[in-house]
Amino acid sequence: MTRHSVLLVKPSYYSRYPPIALMKFSTHFRNAGWKVAYREGVAKDFGFYPEQILITSLYTYEWRAVHEACLHYRQRFPRARIALGGVYATLMADHASSLGVDIHVGQYPEVEKCKLDYSLFPAWKTSIVTASKGCIRNCKFCAVKRLEPCFECFPTIGDQLRRNHSAIVIWDNNFLASPYRSDILEEIVESRKEVDFCQGLDIRLVDDTFLNYVNRLKFRMLRFAYDLTGMKQTVARQVERLRSAGVRPRDIFFYALYNFRDSPDSFLAKIQDILDIGCVAYPMRYEPLDSLKRGSHMGQNWNTRTLDMVNRLRRVLGYHGALPPYEGLRKKICRTSSFERAFYLHPERR
Repeated sequence: MTRHSVLLVKPSYYSRYPPIALMKFSTHFRNAGWKVAYREGVAKDFGFYPEQILITSLYTYEWRAVHEACLHYRQRFPRARIALGGVYATLMADHASSLGVDIHVGQYPEVEKCKLDYSLFPAWKTSIVTASKGCIRNCKFCAVKRLEPCFECFPTIGDQLRRNHSAIVIWDNNFLASPYRSDILEEIVESRKEVDFCQGLDIRLVDDTFLNYVNRLKFRMLRFAYDLTGMKQTVARQVERLRSAGVRPRDIFFYALYNFRDSPDSFLAKIQDILDIGCVAYPMRYEPLDSLKRGSHMGQNWNTRTLDMVNRLRRVLGYHGALPPYEGLRKKICRTSSFERAFYLHPERR
């Protein structure tokens, strides 16, 4: 009896994390008795002809790598059933429709329940955990509502933790909105593993439950977002609560959206608020959900010069793109009401 076989492919775009969907598909197919192989990019070393090929995708502006992979495997295995899924496929199905492969929009409910197959990445030693899907917010600049329309929470993460892993990554879009957050936080504490809420936490939802656990958690940094200009008082109040609970402001990191509906001056005000209270600011440039070229969008209140000023300041005075609350940087940015003065740097010598 011929054994069914499937090839899982991640195109050649950069990602800090392994492809979670393909790890779930690997478990799904292995449980069904299929032979599973994983490749990245346009691989050529095969000892079998796959019956199915599943290709994932990420950011829309990485579409070229996705197209390259689809066309390569379509040509190499013309009899195989090939399907493309993931972020780009869901957000821009029409753009991908000419590839000659099946386009899947959204998720596969039966596969989402599967555990991650870490055997595909033996060197990876971090448990990637999902305690909830979707988000209670409906931010116009965010793709979550289209990728995960329903907010769904899970009461435990115990079955997602691996004993041989040294850390945990929480993959939730809005972890603090979960009614089970207390139970999940208790599991994280009991694991004694370092945790990273990598997608960021909602500063508006920091409450006594989270504050009671925060000094028992092992983490390098807490990530939040300061997207809306009207959040100043909330941000200041919640940071003070975190400080009172034992969290150093320097260990608090805020994504600060710009190039959306804001202006350079309103963006400056957000950066000043973050640095004034001693936290780290990370300027996050807005990209449209259907962007085909990274960095090409220009908000109505922005221009090439002001966008370049932000990029250059991050590169010259920042640390890995972030703006830490160094005294010199705080003086430069916080002691002016002008974006031009705050973000101006002398021309580079050539």
